[in-house]
Amino acid sequence: QSTAADYAPVPGMELGILSSNPARGMATIAFTLPRGEDVNLAVFDLKGRLVSGLVAGAQSAGAHTVQWNGKDLFGHVMPSGVYLCQLRTLSGRMSEHIVLVH
Repeated sequence: QSTAADYAPVPGMELGILSSNPARGMATIAFTLPRGEDVNLAVFDLKGRLVSGLVAGAQSAGAHTVQWNGKDLFGHVMPSGVYLCQLRTLSGRMSEHIVLVH
C-alpha cells in the first residue's frame, strides 16, 4: 500500500524525458540520484501494467540515461499512447508521462 511518503520529493533526485515528448518510437529517459542506491526504473501503461523494466539494481550517485525502445517485455512494439515512466528507490518515487507515437 502506498503512503504519502512514497510520493514526497527527494532532494537531488530527478527524472525526465530527454527525447521529444511525444516520442517517435523511442524515448531517452534521464534520472539523477543524490546517492548510490538500488533503483527500479520501469514503464507502465495507464492501467498500471508493467510494459518494460529498464533498470533494476544498484546505481551510483549522479546522472544516468537509458533508452526505452517502445517495446514491451516480450519485444512487441507498443501502440501509440500515453505511458508512465516510474523511478523507485528506497528514498522515494517519481514518475513522468511518455507519449509514444509511431
